[in-house]
Amino acid sequence: MSNSLSPKEINDVLALDADDRYDYLVAQVVQQKKIWSLHSERGWVMVSTDQEECLPIWPDEAFATPWITEDWSDCKPVAIKLEDWIKRWLPGMQGDGIAIAVFPGNGEDGMVVDPEELRASLVEAMTAG
Repeated sequence: MSNSLSPKEINDVLALDADDRYDYLVAQVVQQKKIWSLHSERGWVMVSTDQEECLPIWPDEAFATPWITEDWSDCKPVAIKLEDWIKRWLPGMQGDGIAIAVFPGNGEDGMVVDPEELRASLVEAMTAG
């Protein structure tokens, strides 16, 4: 939960490279049983790369909240239950051709992955834990 993260912990995690932030996200999502993204009356926030549309996700509300600026100023961080994420969201995104921007931070878009890749990582972490 974001209340348990100190500013130092947040800064330390944000200082990680994209691969390590991906691993952190997977571990935290499995532990907390939820994933975070941003939503407004217009729908879920999407970011674009040169090749694809992506849904940005974070492991904790504390990491999503700083992204509520400018075009996203009307957004709120929303938790998605891990079970719903795996059973409904990931298959739907795969079918719609939407990628995932995993844990953007420090001005980076985050690691862009296919929904199936993230599903496999989450399932592996859940069975290992």
